[in-house]
Amino acid sequence: MEIFIKIPYERKQSTESILRQTKDDLCESIAYIGQKKPELAKLTLCCAGVNLVMSALMIIGLPVIVMNILDFSKSEASRLYGYMEAILAIGGLVGGIGAGVFGRKLKVNGSWKLLLASGMLLIPMGVVLMIECPAYLAYGVLAAAGLVIMSLSAIYTIQIMSYIQMTVPHHMVGKVIAWIIAVSTCAQPVGQVLYGVLFDEMAKNVYIIFGAATICSVLIALGSRKATKAL
Repeated sequence: MEIFIKIPYERKQSTESILRQTKDDLCESIAYIGQKKPELAKLTLCCAGVNLVMSALMIIGLPVIVMNILDFSKSEASRLYGYMEAILAIGGLVGGIGAGVFGRKLKVNGSWKLLLASGMLLIPMGVVLMIECPAYLAYGVLAAAGLVIMSLSAIYTIQIMSYIQMTVPHHMVGKVIAWIIAVSTCAQPVGQVLYGVLFDEMAKNVYIIFGAATICSVLIALGSRKATKAL
């Protein structure tokens, strides 16, 4: 896909060191996002919030639940764990394809609805863990909801990135995208560490974690709605 992206190249003469250039580019991108395009700063936080709350929960929480919480034998849990990893990966791929197929129909100022839907899908996941239901039923609900959440999250992220690329001045695109990706990427391991601690401490009440994640997801969705309202 990337070989078809045409990026005009213009050689620039500079006598500064690479570290000084990096510092200047970083300061320029932060100043642009913070002063000229404050909505981009809010969208950056929303993208980071998706990785911090939802992506980290899917990556850390679901495998832990399959391996340690649901009533499966060790061999069965290992097999289903592999399936769960594949399902989450497929969800991300489906989201990427969906963003391309439905790209023209999707509006960036309505992208917050994708996050809201993702947050709502955490509710049935928490419910099946709160009540005593068959392990395979709980697994099915977790897998189905996880697939859709990963798909919607991918579509949301692609929408935001596409909007930024289309609206940011040509000479600032790389700098702004790099900053947003850096912030969003750093948020995910923080979320993974946080969920790792929570699942260790609350192994018998993991539904509370899903309830808290639902609230956070809704708040992120509302924040995204406010950021894109004027777009």
